[in-house]
Formats: sequence, C-alpha cells, structure tokens
Amino acid sequence: MVNALEMAMIVTVPAAIALMVIPREIISVIFERGTFTASDSIQTGRALAAFAVGLPGYVLIKVLQPGFFARENTKSPMWMAGITVLVNIVFSLALFPAFGHVGIAIATSISAWVNVVLLWVGLRGFVTLERENWKRLGGMVIASVIMAGGLIGAKSLMGGWLEAGFWAKAFATGILVGFGMTIYGVGALLLKVTSLSEMKSAFRR
Repeated sequence: MVNALEMAMIVTVPAAIALMVIPREIISVIFERGTFTASDSIQTGRALAAFAVGLPGYVLIKVLQPGFFARENTKSPMWMAGITVLVNIVFSLALFPAFGHVGIAIATSISAWVNVVLLWVGLRGFVTLERENWKRLGGMVIASVIMAGGLIGAKSLMGGWLEAGFWAKAFATGILVGFGMTIYGVGALLLKVTSLSEMKSAFRR
C-alpha cells in the first residue's frame, strides 16, 4: 500500500498542479469550437482547476480503501463515504453563492481530502510512512512546484500562439504539456523521488 501511495502521488501531484496552471489552455484545445466559446473555456477551466485540487485525493481514496477490506472492515469506509457526501453538500451550498459552479468543484475537492484524512486515521498503525517515504513525497512536491514555475513562464512566452487558431493552440499546448513533463521527470530523478527502473516495474504491475 505504501508503494501504491507513492506511485499514485508521483503521477497525480504533478498532473493536479499542471491542471491548475494551464486549465484554460487544455479546455480550449479540446472543446473550444462551434457554440463553445472562449468565455466557456475560461469558466470551464476555472472548474477544472478547482477539481484538480482534489485529484490526488480521489486517487488516494482508491489506494487506502483496500486496507479496510483487508481487515474485513466494510462498515467504516461506508460511514466515511457518508460523511464525505455530507461535507460535499454543506460546502457546495456554502460556496455556490460566492463562487457559482466553481464553488461546487471546490466542495468536491474538499470532500475528497476529508475522506482521505478519515481513511488515513482509520488505518493508523496499519499503514506507516517511514522517513524515506516522506522524503520522496517532499521531493515530488518540490519537483512539481518547479514544474509549475516553468509552465507559468513558458505560458507567458507563448501567449500569442495560445490565443491563435486551433492548430497553433494545439501545438503550443502540446509543447507546454511536454515541457512540464520533462521538467518534472528530470526534477523527480535528480531529487531521487523515483528511478526509471522503479517506474517501469510499477507500470508493469
């Protein structure tokens, strides 16, 4: 489970941060045509960025839940899921007046992390992260932040392309995605978050 947790974070933390940095660009390339306007891309991008905050949490839920099933405890995850739904409803109602549809996305992300905390506390003593695990997790966060800085800089330099026609935007967005992946990959390797052999082995499993 610890290995699964690390692998989940290695993949989802940079993905979440990238979706927070370039959400409009991604939405624009995929959907902006016909009756889906640039304004729609902006609004949808804001929701995507809010959902992205909870992306690692959504994946961690799937990683942690089997720990309860292994202990033949199916009631606790059910109660925790119920609490999560309640939290989602409360925050959606509280945030919608001020943030509209983005508030609902924020509430969903908050509820995901609440579920993660409940699951983690429930598994206390069953799943333990050692110092080396925390060091690797810290390294992936640092690599992701560096990637975010690189994406912000690259996005500002490619502003003209990102506002041009479809193929120019698609090309520019592709460069941004590839650039971000490269920065994160190099950073993760230099910070010894993972290795190429570990990544290949994990994905083969």
